[in-house]
Amino acid sequence: MKQRWSVISILSLVLLLANILTASAQGVVSLTIDNLRFEEFPQAQAYVTVRNENGVPITGLGADKFEIIEDGRSSFPPSEVQAHVNPEAVVSVVMVIDISGSMKGKPIQEAMRAANALLDQLSAQDRAALIAFADRVKSLNPAELEEGKEVAFTTDKNLIRNVVNFLDQRIGWDTPLYDAIYKGVRMVASEPVGKRAVIVMTDGRDERDINGVTTKDAGSVSAPDDPILEANRHNIPIFSVGLVGLGGKIDTKYLTRLAERTGGIYQQAPKPEELTPLFQNIMNQLKQQYILFYQSTVPKDTNYHSLLVRVQLPQGQAFAETKFQILEQPPAAESPAPGSTEVAQASSATELSQAPTPEPQPSGIQGVIDTVRNTIQERPMLAIIVLAGVLLLIILIVALLLVLLRGRKAPEEEYIAPEFAESYAPPPAWTPGPAAGPTTPGISTPMEGRTEIAPPGWPEPAPAVPPVAPRPVEVPGGPGFAPAGGTRVIERAPQHLGVLVDKSRPERKYDLKGTMNVGRAHDNQIVLDHPTVSRHHAWIKTEGEDFLIFDVGSANGTFVNDERVTEPRRLESGDVVRFGEVSFVFTKVF
Repeated sequence: MKQRWSVISILSLVLLLANILTASAQGVVSLTIDNLRFEEFPQAQAYVTVRNENGVPITGLGADKFEIIEDGRSSFPPSEVQAHVNPEAVVSVVMVIDISGSMKGKPIQEAMRAANALLDQLSAQDRAALIAFADRVKSLNPAELEEGKEVAFTTDKNLIRNVVNFLDQRIGWDTPLYDAIYKGVRMVASEPVGKRAVIVMTDGRDERDINGVTTKDAGSVSAPDDPILEANRHNIPIFSVGLVGLGGKIDTKYLTRLAERTGGIYQQAPKPEELTPLFQNIMNQLKQQYILFYQSTVPKDTNYHSLLVRVQLPQGQAFAETKFQILEQPPAAESPAPGSTEVAQASSATELSQAPTPEPQPSGIQGVIDTVRNTIQERPMLAIIVLAGVLLLIILIVALLLVLLRGRKAPEEEYIAPEFAESYAPPPAWTPGPAAGPTTPGISTPMEGRTEIAPPGWPEPAPAVPPVAPRPVEVPGGPGFAPAGGTRVIERAPQHLGVLVDKSRPERKYDLKGTMNVGRAHDNQIVLDHPTVSRHHAWIKTEGEDFLIFDVGSANGTFVNDERVTEPRRLESGDVVRFGEVSFVFTKVF
């Protein structure tokens, strides 16, 4: 019986988890209804956009992936689906362009031409920004921009062109690729969700010339995965374009990983002149939507009707719903509205969903019943999913209760009190034998208040000797070792080479290993809960036996010996490091 109920519990749990996973999978795909058109009613057109979890429109969908539901009753697929590039869709794009030594000459000229071509494709409402990088990125704070290389988001395309057209005069040497992409992600993070992207043009090699030797992954203070993790945190896709620079090589491995892990696409341009069509493909994808053609089944009246569009894909499903009118309401007598048209021309799903529903809403219990009934009629699939989840939850609760009751009852039934053949009786208390002499007291004889006299012939008592304390038993190995049979705790030697010690609370210490983030947010390695410390305040990075500290755009600054840190600075033992108003003493440990 135990096994049977355990199997039932496990099966119920599996079903419930499957239902939860199915429901959570709906968040992987999103759908929006952008517009509705009814000029040739009952022929109708619905403009929709389907995006993945990174906000990138999904391409290549057919009519079999969509379902149309009107007023919660009629359900049918669209008769035709057409992919459509909507030039009016507003997007925000930051261009990250490599202007290091490998781009000198023809590559940078082609990159400049491609950037201008991309600006030509943007509409007047689209927003663009620019980061051109070489040698080093002075600040990772998106609010602090380097003049002549970086431009904040703007709709003024000529402002960006004035910088792009002179990039060939700002060629540097080192390539801080990771820092530039990281800053670009932070810049676009403040733009509207689902309509933003980072476009990177580079040969994909982050490097730095150290004493005449080119060292890979040394051009940035950021690690290779830092821009990827930051992009995933904000759901921002990165489109990487591989350029063939003077070195003739492209780090396709990193550029491919950069795009795939953020929901973007990697594209390679064997020749610099092939950049323009690649940018056209990226912009077409960001602005793509679908036109669903269908035969409407609702009556041609002035009532409000509902339209629900559902998309079903292998990675999940999503739906969106809106309200619409076929005929406009007649104008009220006190406020006539001349010039109204017969067919409602809705410009967006938001405007449609805000239209008031003229039907009165009942209150009380009847109102709740009517609301539930309308929800079931308008969203039958949602009602089925909710009902299935409730039933599975009830089954799981009942199964768990039965298992608990069965498990509690079984020990009571199986326990049998032990029986003994003979009754147990404790042994009698020990008593001493006869006394050795007439004046020798027994052990159990009370001695308090009595004076004993030794018999004649007994030797005189020896003088009292002070008691000697027993010598402590020494445990081999000194402190930290347990006695025989105990557990020995072996502490490993510390692996860190540096320590931050809080000046106001010396007992609070932080070991420095690798790259440490410092800030008020809980995702930092060193969390400082102080109002003068920014959420992401500074980084401390280990390079060999050295420790570098740099500020990442904090509000109140990072200081070493009361000197503000404006660029990466090497720490020495005994330096006083201050984040806002929180001070530490840095110590090297060898």
